[in-house]
Amino acid sequence: MPSNAQLLSYKRYNHKDGLNISTLNCATQSKDGKIWVGTGGGDFIVYDGTTFTEFPIAENSNHHINNIIFNDDGFLFSSKYAGFHTYNSEKKKSTPFDLRSFLFGE
Repeated sequence: MPSNAQLLSYKRYNHKDGLNISTLNCATQSKDGKIWVGTGGGDFIVYDGTTFTEFPIAENSNHHINNIIFNDDGFLFSSKYAGFHTYNSEKKKSTPFDLRSFLFGE
């Protein structure tokens, strides 16, 4: 019986390709096709299909990004040590997200 299996290919990226972080905690794709990666080093890494670009969250940040969710205003990310934040990629700025206010209107 013939097999109809699909042959999948992959490419491994490393520092030679511009990926300078060894700990990648999460990844998601934005509407424009870019891949956003949360790291254990306090930065986002964005891959546009050609190059990797690092977006620092803040100077001396203690973020270990473990989740990224996109919405209409940018995206929300969670940090292991610093809670929830929103990030505006156009302004390159993160802001603490008040989850209690969001949920309960306080």
